[in-house]
Order: sequence, then structure tokens, then C-alpha cells
Amino acid sequence: MSVSFQHVPHSHIANRKKAGPPKTTDEHVGPNGKIALVLTTVVGTMWCAYLFAALALLVLPQAIDGGLLALIQWLSQTFIQLVMLSVIMVGQNILGRASDKRADLTYKDAEATSLGLTRRDSGRVLILAASAGSSPDSKHGMRIHAWTLVKRG
Repeated sequence: MSVSFQHVPHSHIANRKKAGPPKTTDEHVGPNGKIALVLTTVVGTMWCAYLFAALALLVLPQAIDGGLLALIQWLSQTFIQLVMLSVIMVGQNILGRASDKRADLTYKDAEATSLGLTRRDSGRVLILAASAGSSPDSKHGMRIHAWTLVKRG
């Protein structure tokens, strides 16, 4: 008895290869989302942080003249909120890009691992089928869904 195998990939695998891993840039947004993306892109730059810092520093002399309370209010409400908003957004953009790269690499690693496991498992199924003297597709339940084994002879 001769047993061979024929690879029959699941339809989900072909769809995932076409689509690839999901990324933030692939998201569909409406008109409000587009406006929000433009504003987020502009405000989330270091140039905007520098502009906000300059704007906040314009009123610093008035805050100093207003006493300790005015200075603390300027620091917390004006400087920190304006400048740190942009700086935090820049950091989030960098982290988001790194996350997309990690997701892409994880997708590629999982694909390569899955292919390697499937090939290795097919050899094990052939050995089991030959030693059992039957086809893995028989009623004994030795079927692996990524491979279809064909009995010859």
C-alpha cells in the first residue's frame, strides 16, 4: 500500500494572504474621521509642540506679574496642557508605527511557523497511516484539516 498526501489549504489562509495583517492606516473613516485624522496629524508633531510652547511663553510675563496662583495656573493650564498634548501625541504616533511593524512581523512569523508545522505534521500522518495500514481519512479519525491524504493502490 502506498500513501501520499496532497495539500489542500483552508480558504481562510488564502484570504489572509491577500489582506495581510490589519493596520491603522487601513481603517475606513467618514468625513468627520478624515477631519479628525488631519487635525491629529497636524497637532501630533513636534513643530506644533514648539508653536504651543512659544504661544504659552508669550503670556508668561503676565503670569509672573499675577503672583504665585497665576503662575501655577499658567504652568498647569497653559504650558503643560498645550505642549504636552503634542508631545504625547508624537510619542503615540511612534508607538503606533512600531506596533504596526510588530503586528506585521508576527503575522509573517505565524505564517512561516504554520507552514513548517503543516509540512512536518503531514510526514507524521503518513508514518501513522502506513503503520496502521489505513488511510488517515478513514473512520479512525486521523485527519488533519490542512492536508488531505490519498491512498493509492
